[in-house]
Amino acid sequence: MAKIESYKAKPTPLIFEDEESTKQVSALLEFGGWNPAKKAMTPIRVGALAAKPGAPMISWVFDSLAAAAEAGVLEGEEWLKQVFASDDDLQVLVELLQESGDVWWLNDRHFWALQHLGLNEDDAATYTGVANALAQIAEDA
Repeated sequence: MAKIESYKAKPTPLIFEDEESTKQVSALLEFGGWNPAKKAMTPIRVGALAAKPGAPMISWVFDSLAAAAEAGVLEGEEWLKQVFASDDDLQVLVELLQESGDVWWLNDRHFWALQHLGLNEDDAATYTGVANALAQIAEDA
């Protein structure tokens, strides 16, 4: 019986690492997020982004968060304020994640970024878990 060839695991690419997404990234930056050229994070106006039909809101938020965490630009307990333009913007994301249910989970880079920022494994694995954790962090702040 023939063996299946081995392979090297690859981390999931973020939208900024995909050459085909360059035009999309430029358009999404108007709503805030990770600017790969400047290596800077601008708070995301999630509500405004959600109003744009077809916008990859969840991917944009989590990819921006992961890129900022990987770059080490987020600051301690203030990271939510660096990622979200307002409490209302955070709430828009929380509600969307809660509506998505447990059928969706985060990719490896999103998961590790959230764990690095203090979420436990259970909270960082699914959209519902992240929604509940983010709502609790915001409430405690």
